[in-house]
Amino acid sequence: MKKIIIFIGTLAFISCSKDDPKEPEGNLYGKWNYSKIEVNGTLFPYDDHETCGKDYIEFFDTDKIKSVDIFGCQPEIEWIGSFSKTNSNLVITREGETVNCTILTLTSNTLVYDFDVDVDGNGSIDHCIQTFDK
Repeated sequence: MKKIIIFIGTLAFISCSKDDPKEPEGNLYGKWNYSKIEVNGTLFPYDDHETCGKDYIEFFDTDKIKSVDIFGCQPEIEWIGSFSKTNSNLVITREGETVNCTILTLTSNTLVYDFDVDVDGNGSIDHCIQTFDK
């Protein structure tokens, strides 16, 4: 009887843990340098960094987010928005547009999330995987 109770308890624990979304391990807050983006399976390295600084996205603990372009060694804000994060779900809102993302990797040095959006404005939704580093 004791073995049956332990077996059922183990099954219940395994079943519940599989249903729970995985919490990424790292901290989202801070500056993340654009590294690369994959669009529909085609990889595009980010090549717009300058020798004096890298373009980045920054997450603030106030749920604000901004994208900064280093141009002529001067930071220029490309856009400012807001975000919310629950487990591996990341929702970014900017310029009236909301994008639902899934965090695939979050460590102290790497942030990777995927999302679906019409990248080129042709009316077709593209699958994107965006990678950042610190």
